[in-house]
Amino acid sequence: MISTSKNSQPSVAVVIVNFNGLEYSSACIDSLLHIDYPNSRIVMVDNGSSDSSGSMLVQSYEGKIEPILLSVNGGVTGGNNAGIEYALKNNFDYVLFLNNDTEVHPSFLTGLIDASLSDGQALVVPKIVCYFDQRRLDHWIGSDIDWWTSRPIGYHYYPLESEEMNRKQRIGVASTCCLLVPLSVIRQIGLMDEDYFMYYDDADFTLRASRAGYSMIYEPASVVFHKCNKTTGTKQPSLFEYYLVNRNIFYFYGKFCNRPIVKSIVLAKIFTRLLLHFVGSLLLRKKRLQYVAYLTLRDIVRGVRGPIPPEFFGENKK
Repeated sequence: MISTSKNSQPSVAVVIVNFNGLEYSSACIDSLLHIDYPNSRIVMVDNGSSDSSGSMLVQSYEGKIEPILLSVNGGVTGGNNAGIEYALKNNFDYVLFLNNDTEVHPSFLTGLIDASLSDGQALVVPKIVCYFDQRRLDHWIGSDIDWWTSRPIGYHYYPLESEEMNRKQRIGVASTCCLLVPLSVIRQIGLMDEDYFMYYDDADFTLRASRAGYSMIYEPASVVFHKCNKTTGTKQPSLFEYYLVNRNIFYFYGKFCNRPIVKSIVLAKIFTRLLLHFVGSLLLRKKRLQYVAYLTLRDIVRGVRGPIPPEFFGENKK
């Protein structure tokens, strides 16, 4: 039973989004069922899965999860927003975004809550260890965005023993692979921006929070294991990512980059690279890449946002 009483520990809605990911979502839920934090609820949002994984998860974990079954794939943003709306409706204190391709340490949520409460209800990110290579960390965090690289300032390869990443610290931008957020923050800054679908949505969300004056903390005492890049649920993740990352970066820079010269140079370089990809794939007769490069260029020019267009999955699949 979840309690929102002021005399209890804060209530947390743990939101995981599933899309054709039965194996990963099951492992994630199993690990969450063994955490030591007593006042949480697992909210499993199925993003219109085509493999019946959503209904199978509902059957397997009946009474242990709160299922939300969406009829269409709303992307990471749409799925997380469905979980946020459930948390708001049911008066939770926090929402925890958690990728379904993660497994958690039993005390991870206790550590996140303690860190948040010690800093006046801050947003908190745990130490994220690569599941398949536990010698390194999987982190996309920093004080702000480096607008020349489109990554967090100081972003680099982080070995597990890195002194920098074993120290609690304030940050200003992070991924939502695992992110604890007070619902009071969301009431102020709003839901995730569904114009992204996925990719750069997390940078958008965390920048909005930090620019609104909310504290964000990296807490290495809390540990999550990430099976990197297992959430897209597509047979062609490289082209799926290619389209969304290159399209969304123009929208992201338009919203947040206040350095006009840097913005113009970076986006011009990206657009030129896409043009070269299109011409190169045309010459090499790589029809699928040619088609996706064309769609990406077209939709950047048109300002298309939101879900991937149906054409991406239609013509010229080879």
